Amino acid sequence: SVAEEFTDKMIEMMSGLVVGDGLDEKSEVGPMITERDREKVDGLVRSAIEAGATLRCGGEIPEDKGWFYPPTVL
Repeated sequence: SVAEEFTDKMIEMMSGLVVGDGLDEKSEVGPMITERDREKVDGLVRSAIEAGATLRCGGEIPEDKGWFYPPTVL
């Protein structure tokens, strides 16, 4: 279906993005502004999953330093 094809392309695109220091030219996605913002996004993702959404990529707080949250597709 069109929706499945779109979702697959979105997952492919999001999975390939480089998450890292916003000052690094190679980074495509920088950190959240504050830890509180990252926790809020993570809470929204968890709530969506609990409500029945399927996590397709991302959705996990990295163990690295910083307030990073990966691009996520539900």
